[in-house]
Amino acid sequence: MKPLYRNIFFFLLLGVSACQNVFQEAIPVYEEAALKGEAEFAKGNFKEAIVEYNVALAANPNYALAYCSRGLAYKNLGDQTMAMSDYNKAIKLDPKMAEAICNRAVLRGEMGDTLGQNQDFDIAVKLDPGNALIYNNIGTALRKAGKYQKALAAFNKAIDLDQKQAKIYNNRGFTKRKMGNFEEAILDYNQAILLDPKFAAAYNNRAAAYKLSGDTMASKADKLKAKELTRGLKPGV
Repeated sequence: MKPLYRNIFFFLLLGVSACQNVFQEAIPVYEEAALKGEAEFAKGNFKEAIVEYNVALAANPNYALAYCSRGLAYKNLGDQTMAMSDYNKAIKLDPKMAEAICNRAVLRGEMGDTLGQNQDFDIAVKLDPGNALIYNNIGTALRKAGKYQKALAAFNKAIDLDQKQAKIYNNRGFTKRKMGNFEEAILDYNQAILLDPKFAAAYNNRAAAYKLSGDTMASKADKLKAKELTRGLKPGV
């Protein structure tokens, strides 16, 4: 083969090889749709997220994670029936999916099924004992039931497992505030805000704690900051 043709043939082979790599690395349609759903979910666009999860499930009806995620989107839209249906489907497909079981536990509690909630929480902990968010959800359920000491223990366990979750500090702070420990609550809110400076709920909660502790100026400043964050404005705008 002449040098010129050999070079052309070599580059053609490279091109074919590159195309093969692109096809090999391309993610499945159902995973791509699910990722789009997660992106919409993160922005609070739950209806749009559900549309993407529907695409994922149409492409792969056995995609347990998509059912779990869609269930949470339905829950956030207030549709408990659809949320429960999706959690059940996810768990049927993957009985060891602690996330889906934990989510179902939370929903069962909201629907008044305390026994079912406790059973699901126990299963979730056994399946994934190192998951801080499971203990966070347990703590939230206990706090709503007025069992503040047990809730505090659950939040402490969650923070022992993961010190980088702002919402866990916020939830523990809320529990401490309910218990009348305003100074300790403020410390937890401080940590939540340090981890997530755009956490509007933490500013609102700290404002309440400041007010209860007698610091009205700090309370007003936090309320203003929370409003700015909620409206998507920069401080001072």
